[in-house]
Amino acid sequence: MGDSTVSTHCTTCVTRFRCLFFDLFKNTFSPGSKHGFILTEHTIPKGTVAQKEGHVSTCLQVVKAGYLYGQRAINGQETPVSISGPGHVLGALSVLQAPCTMSSVAYTDVRVCRASQADAIEQFGHTDSAQKFGLLLHKAMQELVRWVDIHRINGIPARAESALRHLTEQQGSRMVRIPEQAVFARLLGCSRETLARSLQYLEQQGRIRRAGRGHIEVNVPFYLGTETMAD
Repeated sequence: MGDSTVSTHCTTCVTRFRCLFFDLFKNTFSPGSKHGFILTEHTIPKGTVAQKEGHVSTCLQVVKAGYLYGQRAINGQETPVSISGPGHVLGALSVLQAPCTMSSVAYTDVRVCRASQADAIEQFGHTDSAQKFGLLLHKAMQELVRWVDIHRINGIPARAESALRHLTEQQGSRMVRIPEQAVFARLLGCSRETLARSLQYLEQQGRIRRAGRGHIEVNVPFYLGTETMAD
């Protein structure tokens, strides 16, 4: 946690190629150069609500490390709808001074880089930055559509496997980190018992390997950054 700027560390950050801030300012990270944001780095502890549905965020945050699940109030019940990780932007709609469309809950400790809402609004008033913001919203929409597609798959084993495959792409590894089983089950629209049986079935088929609490290795053809996994 802290209030110092982090731009001097951006050029070596492992998340930089997925980071909105780095994309905006990668040409300004030379000695003595300045940009419109004051970036500070913070830790969001596990279990914390990082943004709240219906509230306007006071800052824009890019996830450096760690994982969150998105949830929405559906029929009065908080329902998980997505999972996100490094490179994800929290509070994007604050630039439009609009409320968040979902809550985000950290299921690991999460490290973020943060800029104020005022700085974000000022920066995205520029044409080039506005175009990048539009692409950010498009990417976020595509991610939500992907989760909607997963939710529509028939059969919990197939749905669980599809979600795990998507997480390998998102997290950049065959070994993925999932939320606690009760949350993951609600995300997939089933009970914990049904999820447990489905994961056991997938493991017996040799399609996954459970590797300790919250970790699953997905055993399917996989290449980083490509869409090569069979459906």
